[in-house]
Amino acid sequence: MNYLKDGGGTDLKTLEDVSMYDNSFAQGAKQSEYTKFKNMTPEERNAKKAIAAVINALGVSKKLDGFSDNTNGADGWDGIDLISTKWDNPHRNYTWSEGSKDLNTKYQKKFNGGVDVSKWSYKKTGFEIEAKKIIGKTLFTDVKTNRTEHKQSKAKFE
Repeated sequence: MNYLKDGGGTDLKTLEDVSMYDNSFAQGAKQSEYTKFKNMTPEERNAKKAIAAVINALGVSKKLDGFSDNTNGADGWDGIDLISTKWDNPHRNYTWSEGSKDLNTKYQKKFNGGVDVSKWSYKKTGFEIEAKKIIGKTLFTDVKTNRTEHKQSKAKFE
């Protein structure tokens, strides 16, 4: 979805058309993991549901019949680094929607995070980010402002 927001088109020939776009398809991806993924058979790739997720995201963005948004309108996501004391995460400094507090607390408790989410800034209006849904170990979010994150690496996937 970020690919589309950043001006990417919906006429994609391959998954690589998305994943090569400004190295932003998978924020935490490394070349070794990407190479491993590309070396999988089509059945193994589909087993991980990666291609299906991309197709579904594009279908939802174009409001096509038969596609569904399972993330409640999220346009981003956070992993364990959001609540772990081992890493920094810029989303901790955002002003969250008041309604996000319960979901953030649930996420923190579910994955035993050491970061106290109750001390984050929460507002009823004028917030910068909103927690939408927890799926697996991922907290899906909707960022309401221009993104202030930056890529930690300039590496491009081969």
